[in-house]
Amino acid sequence: MYDMVSDERQLDPALEKWLRDTLDEKGFRLFRDRPLMAMTLLQNHDAMSRMPGKVLSAWRRLIVEMRREVDQSEVCFIDVALRNEMTWQDIADGLGLPSVEAAKERRVKLDEELDRMHPGNNPTPWLP
Repeated sequence: MYDMVSDERQLDPALEKWLRDTLDEKGFRLFRDRPLMAMTLLQNHDAMSRMPGKVLSAWRRLIVEMRREVDQSEVCFIDVALRNEMTWQDIADGLGLPSVEAAKERRVKLDEELDRMHPGNNPTPWLP
């Protein structure tokens, strides 16, 4: 089984401060639980051209963490769906994949990606 990422994610202090300063308190409250969406919406904001390195590092780590969380959840979804008598075709359709073969390949690729990006196998993306 894979190491699970905690449901209680604390926003990196540098990223939180930068978002609060950039969005103001009201804007920050709107996106506190969706920091990646905030960063995406701010892509053309002037503050993006003068982002401190600590903020960039925190943003990168958040992407890595959330990607892992989604990949872990997708693996679990596929496995549980199969145990609950969904077909590979149902899974392919539900995940927007073009075929049963693509769904089966996706499951294998997810295992490979989770292994490759495990902090014990590839620590660099997880470092500050």
